[in-house]
Amino acid sequence: MSKNLRDLVGGRVRFHRTESSMSRRILAEQTDISERYLAQLEAGKANISILLIERIAKSLGISLSDLMKPRGTPVINNELSKFLTTLDQDAQEKALALLQSHFEAK
Repeated sequence: MSKNLRDLVGGRVRFHRTESSMSRRILAEQTDISERYLAQLEAGKANISILLIERIAKSLGISLSDLMKPRGTPVINNELSKFLTTLDQDAQEKALALLQSHFEAK
């Protein structure tokens, strides 16, 4: 894992953890990952497997893609994201059409 990618993932983990008002200790307990390793991860100094990233994302209630988005990339509201992922493809398309018709500038 490149340094830039480690920095990106570590920063996103830290951002979402603090955004959720979750201590590193709680995240460590929920993911069965040591606090020390999480500190190294957040500092961009740890190589992490996709399985550990998946456990962290699940514990934070976000998608894997949210952990990989560069800073400044808009992040969709967690509740909205969770709801939309429960819909099948047809329902997602209908929801998108409804949202577009309601919120597009006229």
